[in-house]
This record gives sequence, structure tokens and C-alpha cells, in this order.
Amino acid sequence: METVTLGSSNGAIEVEAVGLDKIRSNLANLKRIRHVTVDTNVRSGDPYGKIRHTCPNVVNLDLSDSLLPSWEDVSAITCELPKLTSLTLNRNRFSRLSAVSQTMMVAFVYLQDLRLNRTLISWEDTHLLLECMPELRSLELAYNRLRLCGDTENHRGISMSKLELLNFEGNDLDDWRRIMAAFSPFTNLRRVILASNMISAIPMPSQLEPNRYITHVGLSSNQVNSWSVLDALHAWLPHLESLTINDNPLVDGHGSFRQLVIARIPSLLSLNATAISVKERTDCELFYLSQISQEERSEEIRDLSHPRWMELCEKYGRPHDRHGGPQDTLAKRLISIKVRRTDTEPQRTTTSQLTMPQLTVRVLPTMSFRAFQLKLLKSLHETPRRRPECQIWLLTENGEILKLEGDDTRDLTWFGVEDGTGLLVYLSSQ
Repeated sequence: METVTLGSSNGAIEVEAVGLDKIRSNLANLKRIRHVTVDTNVRSGDPYGKIRHTCPNVVNLDLSDSLLPSWEDVSAITCELPKLTSLTLNRNRFSRLSAVSQTMMVAFVYLQDLRLNRTLISWEDTHLLLECMPELRSLELAYNRLRLCGDTENHRGISMSKLELLNFEGNDLDDWRRIMAAFSPFTNLRRVILASNMISAIPMPSQLEPNRYITHVGLSSNQVNSWSVLDALHAWLPHLESLTINDNPLVDGHGSFRQLVIARIPSLLSLNATAISVKERTDCELFYLSQISQEERSEEIRDLSHPRWMELCEKYGRPHDRHGGPQDTLAKRLISIKVRRTDTEPQRTTTSQLTMPQLTVRVLPTMSFRAFQLKLLKSLHETPRRRPECQIWLLTENGEILKLEGDDTRDLTWFGVEDGTGLLVYLSSQ
């Protein structure tokens, strides 16, 4: 039996290595390797044929932080890996592409996943690359200082692209119309990540501009500050099902942002990674309808400001005008929850906990537990970016406490929270 000294123990610990010879034998057979990460300063590939002979079954290759100077050098390596489907080239600097070579046309033919984050690649070079990647499904172009040009003349080779996901996080994109023009050739595109860009406005599209393929958009950490952006977003993407829009001026500090976003975009099934139930959508749309009815505007201006106004009136009935009688609002649906914050994790109810300052939070009972936790953080003046762990206990009628935990996509009713419920909240740093 062979013994091995653990290096992390500075020679103090020895263990018996059962089957070490078999492990060495398996590792020595490089033809069985499927995932390879090269963390040395690679400048070029091996002589032709050597890579294919040594490790022909590689499917995932990571050449990040290499010294490869051009795409020709990359293709000289990948053309010898016939099973390669995933390639990572983050933080490389390649020379500009003027044309696609014959080698490149065969080097990436089966590639499905390509990561080019922090490479400073241009959108024009990306178009050229896509010509030789007919099977590509996922493309990451994060932190490349892109100002995306939608008027690239050469679209040949990508109109039938199988691309499903594009990640443009951390670039300098700000012109929505040009962004959408750049996406128009990708008829299979479903998910677009535009987080941490400079998008502040989205104009209404013309009749021919809407994209009917994209179902998910990530707009977190942009500069969105107008509710009209949501109306325009729905007009551009009529089949949008999932949206992340946290950390925008429009959202930060607005207590009813979730209800208003859901109501303005009727196709949404998930908002900020929290599912939208049928009952929640109904409550949100009624809330939005009551908000609109309180505005002292002409009918024409109301229709322009709220494109869903007439649609919602037909769906739920027209609410009374502000001065025309009692309003059909959601005020009757809101429940009041009495919240007390505790500095220590409660083991049982104490008199000191019950006499702590009480905060009343009014919410819809259909709100998900996850969304309720975020609302509590804002009500307690805690920023979600700091991400404290929010633990909540329910105060029962007999004075006992019950910790609320489980599936946080469930609504408050499922957790037994109703009008007048008392809660203890403990925030702990993770």
C-alpha cells in the first residue's frame, strides 16, 4: 500500500492511497481527457497532428490569459480537436480580423459555446467569426467596451445562426434601437444579457422593428429611470417572459415597482428571478388600474401614458374616476403586517422583543416571500447590495414564534401571513 504526504500539512500528515497506480494510469492516458485548462503563457500550438494524436476527445478548452497573437493561431489548435464544443478565450488580445481563412472555416465548425470576455473584440470581428461557427449556441462578450453597431453591412452567414444566448454585460451600450438592429439576424436568439451598460431610454419601435424571438432580457445595473421604458420594452419584445431590472434608478427605493412592472408587461412570467403567479398578476393589474384612474389627465394623454389602460378596463371593468365616486382600488386587498427587528436571533419570544419599535408594512398577500424579504430590507433601510441574510419568525396568537422558511417563491398566504400578523426580523451578515 502506497502512502502519500499531504502537501497542505507541511509533511505532517500521511495517508494511504488506495488504487493510486490505477489513477496514475488513467491520468497518463491523455486520449481520455475531455476538459482542458491551460494556465501557462501559450504562444502557439504544437506541430500539426500532435494535438489530435495526444488528446483527440477534448470537448471543453480554456485558453484564457494566453499569448496567442491571432485567430489563426487559435484555429491551428482547435482544428485538431474534432469534438470541441466549448472554447474560453477570456482576457486575450488578438489582432484584428480582415477575413476568415480556410483553416478557421473548419476549426470551429462544431463549437457551441464561446467566451470572449475582456478581449476588446469588436462587433465587426464578431460578425466575421460567426460565419465559421454554424453550431454556436452561446456567446459571451462581456466587458469589451462595445458600443454595438447595428449597421454592419455584412450579415451573410449569420442570418440562420443557431445562437440562443448573447451576453453583453459590462459594455458601453446605450442606443436601444441600434442594439436591436444588431440582434435582428439572430432568429433563434432567446436570452440577452445587457446588465451593467448605459441604457437609460428605450423609444417605441416602428411597425417592423419588434423582435418576436427574445424571451429573456437582463437590464440590471443600467440607468433606466422612466416607466415609459417598460411600455416600450413590451412593444419591442412582445413575447418577453423573464426580466431582471434591479439596481436601476427607476427601481431603487420604489415600494410598488414590482406591481407596476408586472402590470405594464403582460407577457412576463418571472421578474428579478421570482415567478409571477396568476393571482399576483391579477392583483398587480388591478393596482395599476386604480393608480391610473387617480391621475387628473385627459383621456387622450392617459391613453398615451398608459398603453394598457383600455385593455385593462376591458378586462376588469372601468374604475370610477377620482371624483366620480368610490374607487375600485386594491386598498382593500392590502394587508398590514407588524414588523419588529431584533438584534439577536430569537430562541423564544421575550418581553424586550415585543416592546421594540414596531414598523407596519402594507403588502399584497399574493407577494412572494422572496419579494417580501427585499421589501423588508428597504423598509428597514438596508441596501440589498449588502445582502444581509433576512430571517423571519411569525408571532403566533399564543405567544410562540415560528420560523418562516422553505420555498421562497410561495406567496405570503402560503406561509400563514395575514392581516395583522406580527413578525420578528433578524438581519445577519453573511
